[in-house]
Amino acid sequence: MSAGRQRIITGLTAAVIAVASTFLMPPWMFVLLMMALFFVAAREFADLGRHIAPTAPMMALPWLAIATGGGLWVLLGQAATSVDLGAFLVMAFTAVMLIAAGINLFSRATMRDAMSGVGLYAFGVPYVGLAIAALAHLQRRDPWLLILLCAIVWLGDTVAYYVGSKIGRRRLAPQVSPKKSWEGAIASFVAALLVTLVWSGLRHGAWYAPGLLLVAAVTAVMAQIGDLVESIFKRGAATSSRPGAYHAPWRRPLHTRVTSSAATK
Repeated sequence: MSAGRQRIITGLTAAVIAVASTFLMPPWMFVLLMMALFFVAAREFADLGRHIAPTAPMMALPWLAIATGGGLWVLLGQAATSVDLGAFLVMAFTAVMLIAAGINLFSRATMRDAMSGVGLYAFGVPYVGLAIAALAHLQRRDPWLLILLCAIVWLGDTVAYYVGSKIGRRRLAPQVSPKKSWEGAIASFVAALLVTLVWSGLRHGAWYAPGLLLVAAVTAVMAQIGDLVESIFKRGAATSSRPGAYHAPWRRPLHTRVTSSAATK
């Protein structure tokens, strides 16, 4: 199956799942779905981490990440009644980082791998945990905004791929992702603004909404950055000089769409 056809199939599959789960699931069930999806993404991140730091204890990372996401979702639900939400969030992340440091520094990992493991936990746990909490909280507050977010990220990814493969000439980040182009990135940005205009017109009857367009623009940029961040870790693992370097296929379209969405939260 060609890469383009695979993207279309996974995009349509993701869209159907996203719409059905967003509107049909109660909030508690939706957050469990997000925890399951991002557990898979965190597992792949942990697999990458094992090739960067082979002796680091990466097994606990996915579990800590989804526990963090679920806990943050609960805290966000208390935002209307608790004036100390900010303090709770700071304490929660401090506790998570201390747990992550303890898991690595008191393991049997070499000192070099233990320090790398702490860095991987410090990035991976908040990256996944915040995405779970933000998506689930958005579905609880306004499901239509979550649909818009998914449309911006996923449509932008598809448009960037097709435009970049057809007319892309100027490399966006050749050291990180040689196939990404400025032409594709710009097309993705324009697609995000257009889909936001359509959504605003259909949802609110106002085709021009400056504030919403600004949020869409930032979201489109963050989605591109999220995709590049994922590529950094995959390329870093693939080019590792250590035994067992990561050489699995880089493109898993459904996973890529999930992790690109994570950066936008």
